Amino acid sequence: MPENAVNTLGYLKLFFSRMPSLSADLGLDEAHRARWDEIAQKLSPFPSGRVADLDSSYNRRRKLTVDVRDLLPADMLEKRVFFNEEKGNRWSLGFPGNIMHIYPAGAIGLDSPPELLETARNTIAVRSEQEKRLAEYWLRQNPPDGGSRHVRTGAWNDGNISCLFFPAAVRVGFDPDVIFDELVTRVATLGLPNGFFDRNPHGIENLSLVPNTIQEMMLQSHEGIIRIFPVWPRRTHPNARFANLWANGAFQVSASLRAGTVCSVSIRANRDGELVLQNPWPGHVVSVGSHQVSGDCLTIPVKAGDVLAIRPAN
Repeated sequence: MPENAVNTLGYLKLFFSRMPSLSADLGLDEAHRARWDEIAQKLSPFPSGRVADLDSSYNRRRKLTVDVRDLLPADMLEKRVFFNEEKGNRWSLGFPGNIMHIYPAGAIGLDSPPELLETARNTIAVRSEQEKRLAEYWLRQNPPDGGSRHVRTGAWNDGNISCLFFPAAVRVGFDPDVIFDELVTRVATLGLPNGFFDRNPHGIENLSLVPNTIQEMMLQSHEGIIRIFPVWPRRTHPNARFANLWANGAFQVSASLRAGTVCSVSIRANRDGELVLQNPWPGHVVSVGSHQVSGDCLTIPVKAGDVLAIRPAN
């Protein structure tokens, strides 16, 4: 019997950690809040281990049983990755379910402990490399008529879960150039004129892939901290902008990037509360209207209807 599936642990952490604040907003069930918080804190850790501890896995689509360790370069075998389950199926060749606690559950993000972030990034990197090597392996076993051709498979190009894999990579700060290149390649090779992806059996589910990924690269707020262009390929795409994207806390955010540097930020508050903003200009004092604030994270009280023009204080 499987135990401690990593995606289930992620969803439980999301549920029980969010319930106290939802309860407070609704003015309900105050007596349960401490218990919900206790459960969230006492959940089992996400199962993880070395790639070298994995063994044979089965890929249903390709009908292959392969030892994962034979697919990967030697320097990846000592990396720690998340397992699917603590007891049971640790890994899958075709379904990267061991990223679902990152996205959509949101249990890991840029504020997570460094060791969790490293394991998350390792998981993205290993799955990415594994899928490339699996495609090459499958082609060697099944050479196509008319000569060799490149086959993209799994993870970045999975017909089922790529709509989660891309945003998960963004959430943990994976290499933005790799993410952007994989996204462009997917659209170029599998995109259809109506916005669907070719060979997509899951309908509208994958329509979220491109907008979710791009928004997460430009704007994040899932940990209660608004981050501007947190995982954007600034070197290769130094100019970008967005307008009126929604952030957690009922904020509408607009910002622009020029020559790789944030040059303007405007935030509209739609409810009373606090705005917590990661400083878009690290190490610099920031002007918010007529006030100046400083620090890595800026906490600013707001009223519904406030529109904040945020810029570096020169």
